Amino acid sequence: MGGIQERSRLLRYVTVDATNRLLESHGFGSSLHSSENRTMSITISGEMPFAELQQSLQRLNDTGVLSPAVYQQLQEELAAGRIRLDINLFQQAENRMQQYERLQPGAIAPYLEELNAIGILSDENLTRLLQDLSTRQIESENDFINYFDRALVLDLQNNSSDPNDYFLRVHQAIAQMLTETDIADIRLEDFRLEILQEPDLYHLNEDHNLIVSARVNGRLYQQGSYYFSSSHENGFLGQINEGDSYRQIDIEEAIHLFNKILRDQASPYRVYAVADEGDRFGILALTEQQVRRYPGISYSSHRQNYDNSLTSDRIEEILTLFEQISLFGHLTSTQINAGRQRIAQPLIIHPYELLKAFDNTLVVIEDWETGNTVNPYQEFTREFAVASRGAFTPTDISNEFDWDNETAGQSFTINGTRYSTKLEFQGDWLDPEFFTFIKEVVEETSPEGKFYPLYGEYELIGYLFLTEQQHRTLEAEELLTLEPPTNPYSNTRDSQNSTVQSYALTQPRQLDQPLSGEQEGWSYIGSMNRAQQAYYLEHMEFASTLRQLGLGISEETNFYQYAVVPQSDLSRGVIMTAQSKSDELRSFTSAVWVVGIRLGSSVVESTTMAAICETEQASTTPPEMVLPTDITQTSISCPPGSRRVDRP
Repeated sequence: MGGIQERSRLLRYVTVDATNRLLESHGFGSSLHSSENRTMSITISGEMPFAELQQSLQRLNDTGVLSPAVYQQLQEELAAGRIRLDINLFQQAENRMQQYERLQPGAIAPYLEELNAIGILSDENLTRLLQDLSTRQIESENDFINYFDRALVLDLQNNSSDPNDYFLRVHQAIAQMLTETDIADIRLEDFRLEILQEPDLYHLNEDHNLIVSARVNGRLYQQGSYYFSSSHENGFLGQINEGDSYRQIDIEEAIHLFNKILRDQASPYRVYAVADEGDRFGILALTEQQVRRYPGISYSSHRQNYDNSLTSDRIEEILTLFEQISLFGHLTSTQINAGRQRIAQPLIIHPYELLKAFDNTLVVIEDWETGNTVNPYQEFTREFAVASRGAFTPTDISNEFDWDNETAGQSFTINGTRYSTKLEFQGDWLDPEFFTFIKEVVEETSPEGKFYPLYGEYELIGYLFLTEQQHRTLEAEELLTLEPPTNPYSNTRDSQNSTVQSYALTQPRQLDQPLSGEQEGWSYIGSMNRAQQAYYLEHMEFASTLRQLGLGISEETNFYQYAVVPQSDLSRGVIMTAQSKSDELRSFTSAVWVVGIRLGSSVVESTTMAAICETEQASTTPPEMVLPTDITQTSISCPPGSRRVDRP
């Protein structure tokens, strides 16, 4: 066992040596060592001759550092042209050997026994899986899904290009799995699709907003999803050739149709998409206790709600109550019907999502970095006026946001009185004092009610205007959170009674209101991703330092060290890390890279993509992500020991 593990250690030295040579050749003075907890991810343009890469691979194999299976895999990657540099070859060899070592029966057995103990893997399937591991029939941990008790593997390669057939097959397969495993009796009737043509949002393919509907036990269920087609209406990308494969379905959204049904049936199970490999992925049903202990589900995914209280019937009761207390009194019947249709499509987890579905009802703060560099405060003032249902009627609304002179303020008139405030200019980041100003003016001038901050699980969602009677009714029903909630992510012993500040999560600039533990890590790394994408749009390359991003995030906090990892070609991509300073917290790595569409040998369009990986367990070593070398690659796999994160 020790000998096998030494092979990946040797490969790490090879990778470090190649990385140092590459860094030095591009003017980076500092070198890496194999023991350093830094992400060694390099991207470089160009490619090496195929013969040289073949010789490098053969030399590796001759030393005995590769297993026969990994050697074969790397040969196939070379032949397919997916490895173009020796640094990529060494990185892939190291990653594949790490996975190979982890799949040794002696190494993986404790993990599989844990899955057996929590009811994911039966005794019989555990024995069968260990036998197949010992005979080298398992290539990756993603293959484990084939042995799980309440699971399904969907291989969508070469499926029908007709979405009606494609989606029906996927949904029927999931329904059959849930029925055969006695989780629920689901018979889909009147299965229908409604595909709405939408603009090309990502400049990569044509996105069709799609609504799936089906009746189960006489109740109509709907779920919004996306149908992805690689053909373009005007033929720009050409037609799909027979045998081509591509992902047509947003499986993460599609499975929520079944989670709605399971919630209505008071089931302890929820459905997850796991082991995503493009056209092949797994569907797994887990209880709340199982998902908390199964590392194959990212933290962001397992926060899926197991509370069965927001059933379809309960949602209808809440909407009826909202109408009875006149929350929608200022809306037309068309607007109300549109809001109800929006609610029917997603999986509703929190009651505040019901309010967000209706126009002109909630002043929503999607992001403290608005992107509005023209009139952000003037625009928000108008939104408050509409959402107040006539109680707040400002006129002569100024626009004192001056990007050139870096000044900001807001003024308006109510009943002949002029109200004004000066605000701190922070680029396109909002000053929270603006919202305090609006609340105070409304409370002074409107006897009918006031604006209340509305909170989600731990963040500020926006502001809701309520009369005193409406406030008492909603408070009695315990539907909305109008006070800052307790911080569920505090990792310090002396902060059990701390609360999340109103603006802390969504505005990293306010460092006087610190985040705690992992909450800080994934919030900051997500902000760094978005800032890099914005930086690229302006400069056509990514930032090499945190200071260039202008976020006000320190390189080191009480919980994490943040870094932009040196890259040889910042016009192609960038890697960033949030390295935990404590063995009680996970570490994070993010990648932002350029993706292009090829037409023949030319790239005719490009955009940026971003991904975050987190360590499966608490670790002071960030995941070692590798940037794509193919300009058309739209996804990145997380390395062994880590998983994808979908949080902001």
